[in-house]
Amino acid sequence: MVYIAVCDDDGKLREDIGNIVNKSCDRAGVLWKTEYFEGSVQLRDELQGGAYFDILLLDIEMPGMDGITFALDIKAFLTNVMIIFVSFYDKYVFKCFSVQPYYFVRKMELETELPKVMDAALQTAGRREEKCFIVENQRVLEHKNGTNYVDR
Repeated sequence: MVYIAVCDDDGKLREDIGNIVNKSCDRAGVLWKTEYFEGSVQLRDELQGGAYFDILLLDIEMPGMDGITFALDIKAFLTNVMIIFVSFYDKYVFKCFSVQPYYFVRKMELETELPKVMDAALQTAGRREEKCFIVENQRVLEHKNGTNYVDR
């Protein structure tokens, strides 16, 4: 199962991104779950509550906390998460390198760029899934790589 979060303060774009993500997952034949967030603070709260995601699609300019600052914060404990920045502003391409994102997609090229990026990200997620097993006990999921996630 691939867990995906779409975080954008623009509802229409959030929906458009989600539709492309879901079509890509369906085309790849993977099991997935997509969740939607209006802002990075909302997503951060969800992660602090124990949620886990393999792929994060993040807008950069958002109220509360911008996507790059958010990504820096969460990379400390979600070291393997694939971050795909989705932005109208090319000026952030080099700034986002500090987070080592999986990719940067331009919103004006969403329909052509995002499906290709998602195909590659889903292949990467599939390879990671093949290399781990999950042990579940009463409250904790433990991956072979030693990362623990609190079960809510």
